[in-house]
Amino acid sequence: MASGLTGLLLMIVEKVRSQPMPEQRAALSAIFAAGPGTIGAVVVTRNGVPEVLATVRSIEEYMELAGSGQLPQDHRVYLPDDLI
Repeated sequence: MASGLTGLLLMIVEKVRSQPMPEQRAALSAIFAAGPGTIGAVVVTRNGVPEVLATVRSIEEYMELAGSGQLPQDHRVYLPDDLI
């Protein structure tokens, strides 16, 4: 019985982890909507709702934007893993 419960719990955890978080969904939607060459998105969550502040075409563009002081401190950037 315990192993069945453990298996069920593991299946639930795996299902939850496989679903993108709202911030990730917002970033992906913005990246695809921005068109070819866009590789990332800057997202902030306000009142529980993710808001895309910008899309970027390179890590250098993001670094320039981050260094400009225009982004809130609690922002998150979503870039492909091979760039980070």
